[in-house]
Amino acid sequence: MINSDTTAHADPPRSSVYRLSYDDLYSIFTLCWNSGDDTFPVNASLVCRSWRWSILDMPAFWGRVRFYHKEPRLSMERYVTWMQRAKDAWLDILINEKPFSESAFENIEAIMELIGPQMQRWRSLRMDRVDAKSIPIFLDHLKDCSLPQLKSLKIVRLRRGYTGHTNLGRLELALHAPQLKEVELVGVEADFGSPLFHNLHALHLKDQKFGSFVSWEAKDFVHQLLRQSPHLKRLSVKEFGSFKGISPSQVLDIATRPLPPDDEEPFSHPFLLDLTLDFRDYVIEAMIPSIIFPALRKFLPAQKCRISLRSWHLPVLIRNSPFLSLKEITLTGNPSHDEHDHHLAEALTTLRSLTWLELQRFVISQVDDAILALGHLCPQLQTLQIVRCTQVDLSQVRAMIDMRLGAQGVNNLQTLVIEGGIDSASGRLKATKAWLEDRVERVILEADNGLV
Repeated sequence: MINSDTTAHADPPRSSVYRLSYDDLYSIFTLCWNSGDDTFPVNASLVCRSWRWSILDMPAFWGRVRFYHKEPRLSMERYVTWMQRAKDAWLDILINEKPFSESAFENIEAIMELIGPQMQRWRSLRMDRVDAKSIPIFLDHLKDCSLPQLKSLKIVRLRRGYTGHTNLGRLELALHAPQLKEVELVGVEADFGSPLFHNLHALHLKDQKFGSFVSWEAKDFVHQLLRQSPHLKRLSVKEFGSFKGISPSQVLDIATRPLPPDDEEPFSHPFLLDLTLDFRDYVIEAMIPSIIFPALRKFLPAQKCRISLRSWHLPVLIRNSPFLSLKEITLTGNPSHDEHDHHLAEALTTLRSLTWLELQRFVISQVDDAILALGHLCPQLQTLQIVRCTQVDLSQVRAMIDMRLGAQGVNNLQTLVIEGGIDSASGRLKATKAWLEDRVERVILEADNGLV
């Protein structure tokens, strides 16, 4: 029998969340937390007393320290409390433009008085949209300082009023950070000869000047970066905004700068995996004979999703094998001057890791050995596109597909696209497409007079 008096005075059932252990609650918080969001620990602390006690005892959630007040000296009590909650956790320091808008020297002094003694705990430093005059102010406070755990450094110059011609000169990054792995500089130039860059794995640069580089400048610049960072895995060199017209000096560069001679020793970098270069096509084309990147998987030129090379690069591919690990490429023939096109089959032997290949403007009947060779070359190939080519022989395409199906260690094609160059008068065109669709997941055939 239920005692009504006992039931009326019983404590309400406790939520199951109160029975979670510290480790379980920490795991849940970690899953919910975006490391770039410094509001999460505050919001979590306002849910209930249990959550507040827990989150206040989890220093890792308080390690992101963001200075975003115009007068941080007036808010210093807040920052002191935040740092105390971080205890011995790694610190991610973020400073935007506001502390520099008024009383920059005094504000930086106050900030450094707080975080300077904790430099051994700095894990990342980011200066976001800071004006040109203020960047050296902060960096001067780091001169000859040791940041033994700093992994990431990002400096973004305020773009308002920025024309691409900086009066900063080269920033002197005279700090000691032996664990630094990633650097991003936007609108600023640094002394890339600094030991600071020696152990980098990722380097991201963005400036308007890169779009005006002529061939020799671009080649020397990239070589310098890679020599100074021998362990670099990702390099990105981008330009602000869209490309402008070619200047007279660039026209002269195109006309007078020859390709490196065959006997020039190309520069090799064994660890580079991803490369983005926001240079004009002619600049990148002139650079190709001077590089060997055997580990490179992705090469992105300006405003394109993959590297595109013309047929006069085919002998270079054969001679240097610069892209043994590259995943995607477009190769373009020259029907008017086809003396290099016949090297296509041999060049494909050096592109053994391709998963995506596009052939443009080849006379296929003159490179039919390359089509047949794809029956065993490029074993990881998944997509083949033949675009704006002529004299495409579908029987050779079928033979290539058959060879791949029967070869060991060779992927079957997942996508086959042929745009143009197909003889629409052939009576077996639809039957051939049906045969291909039985063996290739996605097939698009377009004869000169429209889709098949």
